[in-house]
Amino acid sequence: MKHCHLGVTVLRIERASPSGPVKWAIKFRDKAGERVEVFDRVLVTTGPFERPFLPMIEGVDDFEGRVIHSQAYKGWSAWTDSFVIADESS
Repeated sequence: MKHCHLGVTVLRIERASPSGPVKWAIKFRDKAGERVEVFDRVLVTTGPFERPFLPMIEGVDDFEGRVIHSQAYKGWSAWTDSFVIADESS
């Protein structure tokens, strides 16, 4: 796992050069500070095997509908004819 960085915050991903072979410049922050490294490929993962985080939302206890994390979403059919609100909280 020499090219895999765990425990970092990715700040920016962009193509390293507008021409030539496609390479990706990744700016990230770790314990040593901020830096940029260039890679041939980028893998974006969202942590589906982690414990889901549901933020505290004022009034959610009074809501009569269902509140789920996206990890529990298994398809659109359960939500047919429903009013849905999606919130991205990170």
